[in-house]
Amino acid sequence: MRLRHLFLVLGVLGASPVWAGTCPGDDTPLTPIPTSVENVTVSTTVVTLTVPQKARQALLYVRSNTIAWTTDGSTPSTTNGLLAKKDMTLVICGNAMSRFKMVRQTGTDATVSVMYDGHP
Repeated sequence: MRLRHLFLVLGVLGASPVWAGTCPGDDTPLTPIPTSVENVTVSTTVVTLTVPQKARQALLYVRSNTIAWTTDGSTPSTTNGLLAKKDMTLVICGNAMSRFKMVRQTGTDATVSVMYDGHP
């Protein structure tokens, strides 16, 4: 099985692809925040992130099915937002974490694992 990874960084500086998994303009090394890993069931109701206080970025891995997601304040749906398919990874930075919303795209719930990184 080949894993496809999509690293998107969304934050104050806008959207740009980043392969290092760090946020634009933040050169300080990030470390995982202990006990911040969660598995989220994504259904027809909008799901938002529970962002820990010291978090600088959220790493999301779509474990099953497809989700639609937004960070612009609009509600994701079958006709709005960007898609993330099974085995895709998203990196969401800064203020975009508090605006992040997701819903399932197909008739079956999706599972998304979320881990937060921050400064020690």
